[in-house]
Amino acid sequence: MAHDTDWRRHLPARTARRGWLHDHALTIVLVTLFLVSWVGQFIAQVLEVRDTAEEHGQAFSWSDFWPQSPDGDDETKAMLQELLDRTEPGKQDGGVRPA
Repeated sequence: MAHDTDWRRHLPARTARRGWLHDHALTIVLVTLFLVSWVGQFIAQVLEVRDTAEEHGQAFSWSDFWPQSPDGDDETKAMLQELLDRTEPGKQDGGVRPA
């Protein structure tokens, strides 16, 4: 006997008519709450950085807000390239590169 994959057929008529939005409502609500809280945290952090800059008599600058690499961009790129080289599927040498 074939397995019936249409599980809605066995539900009452009113329940079977529910659509995609009803089926995914909780996920939509939770993702929306997550995104709203994420944006709220970002705004609160920007305001905090701006207020701290004003307390020290400095002007707020977006370039000061975004995280900066203390070692510079070149070293960051080199570290990322080394990580990619180690995880490349074709390399079987355990991540050791010849000198």
